[in-house]
Amino acid sequence: GQYEAIPCEDDHDQTCVALTTCGAAEYASVMATPTTDRTCSALRQCAAPFFTSVEATATSDRQCQLVTPCGTSTEFEFSAPTPSTDRDCRTISTCRVGLEYETAPPDATSDRVCTGCTVCATSEFEIGRCSATPTSDRLCTPLSVCNGTAFESRAPTATTDRTCLGQTVCTSTEYESTAPTATSDRTCVSLTQCASNQFITLNETSQTDRQCTNFSTCSTGRFTSVPGTLYTDSQCTDCTSTCDITPIDLVFFVDGSASVDIPQYGGQPGNYQRGLQFLVDFLDQLPSFTDIIRVSAVTFSSTAEVQFDFATHGENRSDINDALLSLPYQGGSTRTHLAFRVLRTQLLQPSSGFRGFDNVKLVVVALTDGQSTDPVQLQREISLLDSMAAGATTTIERYVLGVGTPEAFLAEMRV
Repeated sequence: GQYEAIPCEDDHDQTCVALTTCGAAEYASVMATPTTDRTCSALRQCAAPFFTSVEATATSDRQCQLVTPCGTSTEFEFSAPTPSTDRDCRTISTCRVGLEYETAPPDATSDRVCTGCTVCATSEFEIGRCSATPTSDRLCTPLSVCNGTAFESRAPTATTDRTCLGQTVCTSTEYESTAPTATSDRTCVSLTQCASNQFITLNETSQTDRQCTNFSTCSTGRFTSVPGTLYTDSQCTDCTSTCDITPIDLVFFVDGSASVDIPQYGGQPGNYQRGLQFLVDFLDQLPSFTDIIRVSAVTFSSTAEVQFDFATHGENRSDINDALLSLPYQGGSTRTHLAFRVLRTQLLQPSSGFRGFDNVKLVVVALTDGQSTDPVQLQREISLLDSMAAGATTTIERYVLGVGTPEAFLAEMRV
């Protein structure tokens, strides 16, 4: 192509000139016209820290742009800049707390590397928390295993070990009532101890109790011929003879003086009733009465009174016991001789159920706390009583049951 450098005039022809050709490092900054040449300009050179953001054309210069800087603590260079491309900056990854931890830190040209935290197996528990620090993994350790002599007393959790306790060992005096399991202890129970009136019918094992059975009770007319042992029952044999038992008329003298129960006279509250209970317990130890034993009772203090005679209750032991526990407390002095007097003058009569001195023994049991207030009269009454039995086939027996320290009365009663 050409442009008209000199137009055609009257005196000369037009002059055409070849258009300027822009070199490889140039562009046409001013376009040619029919009468003007094109203008070529040198292309801009994008040097660091710039890159070519828009390439040059035949009619336009290249454009340069400053390379983007990555944020110092928040970004890294994913790809470096080239003469024709910008730097590619990416946000530094953040490890998810509790799920990941940092295995490689970020630098100018690389991202932070996050790795998923280790997951403890079912046979492990966590001893180090995931992300306890930015670079720490979860730490797992094997769960304890309870051996054959232990049981799990507390189950494991994700962060705690199981607790094992040694199984209880039953002693020689115990047996296993409940066997241990993986999560429960053995239960031991004390072996049954056979009482003195029992024998062992089934020996214990490590898991069962021993069994005890009462010794056989011999019925009326039989006696224990072979005592029981630890492992054998007692044996009963028929009686071959009838014993000659002497009947007894039993009279209780019960001291109701003030010094028994009243503190200001040296007594202790409840002594009187305890004494009555003792008499009941004493009677309960005797064999069935069956007309062998008849009972009467006399209370004495400043006076003496027959509370019930030999005929009142007969063989009814329950009625006798109730009557004894109901004896009234009188208070007053200790005139023991009056008890012997009412015995001699009122009780020792057939109308009172007394069976006489021949073949029947009279037994006097005195429950008292001290010496008589009139020992001379007491000795006189005892002598009169003894004279009544003179020449009889049986004797009079006297016993003292002391409330407190009745040593002096023992001598008074001639026992």
